[in-house]
Amino acid sequence: MATLADHLALSVLASGVDAFYLSGRGAVDPGLLERLGELGRQLTYKAAWYGTELVLVERFYPSSKTCSRCGSVKEQLSLSPRVYACEHCGLELDRDVNAAINLARWPDARAATASPKTAA
Repeated sequence: MATLADHLALSVLASGVDAFYLSGRGAVDPGLLERLGELGRQLTYKAAWYGTELVLVERFYPSSKTCSRCGSVKEQLSLSPRVYACEHCGLELDRDVNAAINLARWPDARAATASPKTAA
């Protein structure tokens, strides 16, 4: 169960990623956690404590716009629809669950999708 502290930590981390994102290079600065200081140290420590890996995802990775079934990417997607509906494969899924699946696959997706399919 996520706590308020978890949500705040993620918000602060997201702000840090915004601040240290290397524009145009398509990568998160590898020294980001070091420059986040104590927060970066604690995130790294807690990930190791729970036996998990801390993965930083590029800020503009289209996790909400990408179909978690077929991989097609929507060009436009407003914030109001709470159900993701894929025009290619017909998947209908809660938007946040769809994004979470895509984020869970991030390390594999980064290597495999150099040019994703695009949906109108």
